Amino acid sequence: MTFQYSGNVYLRFAGYIAGYVASGISLYYALLAESVRHIPVVQLSRQDLLLEVIPFLGFLILLFGTTLGCLSQADINVDNQGISRVLWGWTWQSIRWDNTRLISAHPVISKGYSARVFTIFPKSKPRTRLMPSGKMVFTDKMKNATALVALLNRYAQENGIKIEVKETMFASLKSSSQL
Repeated sequence: MTFQYSGNVYLRFAGYIAGYVASGISLYYALLAESVRHIPVVQLSRQDLLLEVIPFLGFLILLFGTTLGCLSQADINVDNQGISRVLWGWTWQSIRWDNTRLISAHPVISKGYSARVFTIFPKSKPRTRLMPSGKMVFTDKMKNATALVALLNRYAQENGIKIEVKETMFASLKSSSQL
């Protein structure tokens, strides 16, 4: 079963495209600043070098941030084999149920925003991963989130996966039988 994030998908991806355009402009500025100079790199002062590196670092930060934002909005696919994140038909993250050691849930509250965050921890880390620990993180801000929670509870019970729940933001994680 696939669970999609609610909201206007086109508007969300337009924001990511705007981030990529800003990244491109930043890179263009860095390349333009270098091409306009006729001074060899060896003769550049630290200040000049820093002024050329800052736009490129800005480009890298924007590129990483928009890519991470785009990937975090990927659909959640749950089946008998495991749970995976799918973006435009491409599965970019997957954790099998037999490789899952813990599912945790905790609330997140900010000005005008509240959600429940789910984290799935694998027993062994995959070779290629976006998160250093290989974990999968997603919120309940999607269509039919109650069905997702029911499926997570079912597969956790069937596969003997430990569940930990935090009732409030400042409470500690406690073992539970259900999310």
